Amino acid sequence: MNRLSLLLFVLVSLIVLSHCTPSALIERKYVTYNFRDEGFLSPRMIQTVGKSSYAPGELTVEASRVHCSQNALSVARDRMLRVFIHTKFNLKGKGGSGTSGFDRDYPAAMSERELLRAETDFGPLIDRGYIALQDVRAADSCSIVYRLEGEDLSKEIRSVETTFQPRTK
Repeated sequence: MNRLSLLLFVLVSLIVLSHCTPSALIERKYVTYNFRDEGFLSPRMIQTVGKSSYAPGELTVEASRVHCSQNALSVARDRMLRVFIHTKFNLKGKGGSGTSGFDRDYPAAMSERELLRAETDFGPLIDRGYIALQDVRAADSCSIVYRLEGEDLSKEIRSVETTFQPRTK
């Protein structure tokens, strides 16, 4: 009888726990308010960070900030395309600690042509993204945190029809 009770308890626990999702407090603390990490923050959110330097020249302060922000957004979107490509084609990250977290997780370098084709294929998906944070306070650089939210993003990414196969080394 004792074994049967234990087995029943384990089965009920597994069924109950398989339907659990993180609480709103946990998700808000570790996902919504996280502006540092890149990649999949949760099954429902992808985040990338783009950084750029202010261009030296004769631009006004405001024009320089706008230009820097546009460049940072372009970098963030390109990094998100790398996440999409790695997810779609099941490209593996590198182990080890020699590179930054993003470059370790999404190491495949993409050519300009691959990024352009990926932007075309994943266009509707990446255009759903939004700027979660824009920082232009530093004297020499700016950064953009770009996010995409959806119900099951990895499944959505894998369902996109692509017109290319990335060349990986």
